[in-house]
Amino acid sequence: MLDPDKYEKIFKKFYFFFLAIFVIFILFLAVKFGTRIFVYDSFGIPTDSMQPTLMPGDMVYADKLTFGARLYDNLDSAAKSRNPATTRVGGFGKIKHNDVLIFNFPVPYSWSKIEFNIRRVYCKRCVALPGDTISIVNGFFKNSSTADTLGYIPAQKRLSLIPEDMLADGIRRAYPFDSVNYNWTIKNFGPLYIPARGSRVALDTVNYLLYRLAVEYETGLRLTVRDSVLYLGNEPVSEYVFTENYYFTAGDNAENSQDSRYWGLLPEKHIIGIAKSILYSKSKVNDKFRRDRLLKKIE
Repeated sequence: MLDPDKYEKIFKKFYFFFLAIFVIFILFLAVKFGTRIFVYDSFGIPTDSMQPTLMPGDMVYADKLTFGARLYDNLDSAAKSRNPATTRVGGFGKIKHNDVLIFNFPVPYSWSKIEFNIRRVYCKRCVALPGDTISIVNGFFKNSSTADTLGYIPAQKRLSLIPEDMLADGIRRAYPFDSVNYNWTIKNFGPLYIPARGSRVALDTVNYLLYRLAVEYETGLRLTVRDSVLYLGNEPVSEYVFTENYYFTAGDNAENSQDSRYWGLLPEKHIIGIAKSILYSKSKVNDKFRRDRLLKKIE
């Protein structure tokens, strides 16, 4: 017959062993998911819109510490809502010109409305910050706040050499797709002021086209023209104070990128993080690993 004291010792030994395993497992999950939420995440690149900087098959490291992690007030609503409530944890720095951003595509359901879809993730280069004024002159980005080179210049040079009438309408025409007042194209665009939180912008029956999506996104009200008067909901409006920050992004492959030139302003709330490096890369053509891209810094 087994001695009760000995039985108790064996039981305690196994109990504390499995308890330790359980605690280690819980700590592992906490560190894993805590790191993914607050520190970094990884995303695959599906298209060539950021080529040659990023290629299809690249897996990129997205830093969340610099700008601050985005937290959802309700995880269930984040997966289902088209405008979930979020909170931004304070970061250690700011987004800069030419940073490569990972973000949720701002017009996932219709290009006529800014909404949210947690599954639609894009990667583009930031060419304008809140408060900047951005233009495109013969294919080249110009920013009122900096004389620095913006975007990938070789691709912009190639675009500059293509006559506009040689570009198909679906490629040539740009935001806000208004041929009467703003006949903007991906070669000649702007100037467009990028709203900053607290900035006051005068609105009229023409320029409202530039900011309609952002104003409607912030207020939930329609911005319309009736009898030559601009209305926000049912109230006449001549100016608007923005409550959010916005950005303007561009793909490095200037001739083939669905970016802000087409859909306009990127709300700050949609930004996930800053792409810092390529974790690894696997060719979508032959399924082979590209060793030369392993841990390559994104610049």
